[in-house]
Amino acid sequence: MQSENGVCIRVNNSYSRYENMNFQTQKSNAKEHGYGMKIVDDVVKKYKGTWEIQVDDTEYVVRQTICI
Repeated sequence: MQSENGVCIRVNNSYSRYENMNFQTQKSNAKEHGYGMKIVDDVVKKYKGTWEIQVDDTEYVVRQTICI
């Protein structure tokens, strides 16, 4: 999504509230999953963007903003 200040990437993901919130996959075939958030984090850091995380009982929402 584009805003007047840059590009905003929004990620909604369900989770078990008993999992720790380290954004590591809990899937049985973990070696095939879990790269997406790490890649986005690297890009946000490279371009000095910002993170916002909201958590409720069933999902977390992560918003990253990169000003271009």
